[in-house]
Order: sequence, then structure tokens, then C-alpha cells
Amino acid sequence: MMFFFSLSLGNARPKRMYFVVFYGSTADFAWVPDAAIIPYQGVEAFTRYAQETVDKAQTKSQKEQLTERFQLKVTISRREDWEMAVREADESLKQTSETRLEEIEPKVQFYTTKLCIINLSIKINKSFSFSSYSKRSSRSKTKSFNN
Repeated sequence: MMFFFSLSLGNARPKRMYFVVFYGSTADFAWVPDAAIIPYQGVEAFTRYAQETVDKAQTKSQKEQLTERFQLKVTISRREDWEMAVREADESLKQTSETRLEEIEPKVQFYTTKLCIINLSIKINKSFSFSSYSKRSSRSKTKSFNN
């Protein structure tokens, strides 16, 4: 499930980023750049896409990089979670976009709340660290001026 917005960094051209909520028991989320998004159409379709992309590579080095990138490396301990995520994603293909949005809404609410808390915590920590640093540096300047 994805939502998007454009992000502009300095003078660079705005880049589209997607907020992706992943399927599986260990639900997770991430901001993913537009270029890294591959529409999900099943594991078999992904495998075909990966093979076609590797086959189109022009150099041996590109082929090796793409082969490494597209390998499905799932550790034994994560295999059950991965299979669950694939089942959930396959089931979502059968649903309308409205139904998928309704089902994912609780996760989105959870993650947006979590992001707000994390951002607030970061702001508080930066503020505290900055003010602590400012006090230390002003004290040391005072000492050096008094000597």
C-alpha cells in the first residue's frame, strides 16, 4: 500500500517518494524513491521482471549487480513472515483499491502516529543537544576571554 508526495532537496528537482506500508506479521514502513517502486503482480511476475532486467544489462558488471539486487534472499528465520507477506499481497490483488485502503487504514494511522512521536523526539533531542552545546561553548569562550 503506498501514498506519495514530492520532496525537494535544495536546488535539486523535486523527487517523488512513496510511503510504503509492507505486508507481513512484522509490519513495517518506509519512504521509497519512485525509481525503486515495482508494481506487485505476484512472485512469478517479479521473477520474470528480474530475469528480463538482468538479460537487458549491457555489461557483465551490470548483470552481476542486477542479479545481486534481485535475488530473493530470505533467511530461514524470516521465511514464515515472508510467505505470510506474499500471501497477503496476493490476496490484495483480488481486492478493489477501496477495500485495500480500508484494510490498511489502521496500519497507516499507527505509523503516522509513530512517525509524529519519532519526529517530536528528534526535535526535542536536537533542541536539548543544541542548547547544551551552546551553554558549554559560551562558558568556554567566557573562560578564554577572562584568561
